[in-house]
Amino acid sequence: QRQERQRAKEAFQHMLSEKLSSGIAFSAWNSSWIDVRDSLTADHRFHAIDEEGSRETLFVEFCEEFRKRDDRRRRNMKREAEDNFVTALREYRASGRLPMSHTWFSFRSSLNDLERTDVRLAASEHLTEGEQQHMYDGYVSEMLVVEEEEKRRSYEERRAMEKAHRESYRRSLIRFA
Repeated sequence: QRQERQRAKEAFQHMLSEKLSSGIAFSAWNSSWIDVRDSLTADHRFHAIDEEGSRETLFVEFCEEFRKRDDRRRRNMKREAEDNFVTALREYRASGRLPMSHTWFSFRSSLNDLERTDVRLAASEHLTEGEQQHMYDGYVSEMLVVEEEEKRRSYEERRAMEKAHRESYRRSLIRFA
């Protein structure tokens, strides 16, 4: 009996995935059990689950799992779009076509027609123009911090070297004296 209930549950879930994932008449995002129940009664897998409460519970669980999967997929797509965007910015920076004095709009206007069609820099459903601008500003500010750190480190190295030369010169003068 337990195995039969498990098979019936799996068949019911498979039926839900067929009906709701096809997206023809119903959606796992906004369809309620009452809306879906009448259209599913014609399927023999619907009647494999005896209790109405169990059917509704399985439907709710299926919808929640579907939403979670869809959210994960969307987050992954957004993360991938963000990574591609930053990679494109790094490439433009490495080639010298991304000066740190540019704003997002001046950078966009400085691109040629071929570069404007780069899908990594185009706004999409995963990464809006505002998000791109925010990421661009963040990237530029990070690069400015890195440049300032490099300048500071270079200045400190030069000062240490000058100090060593002065000390060496001072020792030479003392030795000659």
